[in-house]
Amino acid sequence: RNQNTTHLENYEIYNLIDEANSEKYSLDIFQVEISDESSYYVKYKDDIYMISPFPVFVKYSCLNHVAVTDINKDGYLEILTALNAFSPKANYALSFIQIIDTRTGYSIDITDYDNTTYFKENADGVISLYNTDGVFPFTTDVTNGKLDERFYKEANHLLETPKLNDSKYEFSKRSLEASCNLYSVEITIEDHSITFPYLFKSTYTPISFEVNVKMTYLGETFHYVDGDTYLDGATVEFVNENDKITYEPIFGGSAITEFTIVTGDVISRTYQYCEDGNQMNKIGVYDMVINYENQPNQLDETIVIKDFLKVSRG
Repeated sequence: RNQNTTHLENYEIYNLIDEANSEKYSLDIFQVEISDESSYYVKYKDDIYMISPFPVFVKYSCLNHVAVTDINKDGYLEILTALNAFSPKANYALSFIQIIDTRTGYSIDITDYDNTTYFKENADGVISLYNTDGVFPFTTDVTNGKLDERFYKEANHLLETPKLNDSKYEFSKRSLEASCNLYSVEITIEDHSITFPYLFKSTYTPISFEVNVKMTYLGETFHYVDGDTYLDGATVEFVNENDKITYEPIFGGSAITEFTIVTGDVISRTYQYCEDGNQMNKIGVYDMVINYENQPNQLDETIVIKDFLKVSRG
């Protein structure tokens, strides 16, 4: 902790970055203590990111490591942080890892269970995730929010080496309108986090692009009953002869629900299409396939936009 510390009536704020690095990278990392709990935040220029998934106990947590990179050489920093939370009896430790891309403002998260994690360059000079392979800290190993340096020296077990995200998603249009007898649609496409520079296998927050679909129903009024509270709208998939890119599952509340769809009703939905180090979408050219169906009323109509998406790498 540096000297930029604020003591207020109900909480205390500590800056965990020394003054030289704070000025060099326009970067601050704050620990906010309220009672016996702490939350941790990264401030980069004018942007603030919460890097603790929830408040953690002050006595049994610390920010054990920070790294700053530009893996894709786009002139924007990636900020890697590892927050450690451990048990008073030192029978377990968790590292909450967050990687922030300052160009897009998006971040991905990894939890390294039963370990203390650090960022080190591998033999090829790539900053990778290394942990202590079951060596856990005690409260006596933390001084002013910092773990004893021996943990960094013992972090020699490779958890994962990230890959550079070199995928390219080229859409023939970013917005379009289309119609058929049953419905019309207005579609807009956003990169969301699909250009994120890192690909990890161990993350639980994959990167994605988004398709927003605003559908206007043109047919006759109908009714149907469903087992959840989600109202179906027109869907979008990307399809070619061999492969398909489909949206992530969408879940509604669990309740028997009766829906009535009236001529002119507008149903807006946003779909996410993901990839990560485990599941990469196949390279190739895809048609956009727009579909709206309601099986109980035997409604089903599709619009196909040929050669809409090209996926490439390198």
